[in-house]
Amino acid sequence: MDANEEIASKGYVSICDCACGAGAMLIAAANVMRGNHYNYQRQALFVAQDIDRIVGLMCYIQLSLLGCPGYVVIGDSITNPVVGKPLMPLEMPGQELWCTPMFFSPDWIQRRLCRNRTSDQSD
Repeated sequence: MDANEEIASKGYVSICDCACGAGAMLIAAANVMRGNHYNYQRQALFVAQDIDRIVGLMCYIQLSLLGCPGYVVIGDSITNPVVGKPLMPLEMPGQELWCTPMFFSPDWIQRRLCRNRTSDQSD
């Protein structure tokens, strides 16, 4: 499924970087989306992880300043990867979970609530 199909079907596309460093690839993805007339603040979920706390927090700051919805997990992505659903990550022992302010915007809160209701009904 390409990005257009994914955005059409669920309203957003997830952009993940399991070794994010300071977030250059995620920032580039936001710029590409903006250049292609997508609203990355409403149509992209940014998920990042890095084992190094300093660069992970640099990524968190940059994503937050750009208004990117998502989160950064501090932890080893090989031995302690992000778990849970993309909209509902679970912080595991040995990790820190840093959610950006835009992750708490009304659009993204609504998506999490809708996903929760859908998964509750299917259980």
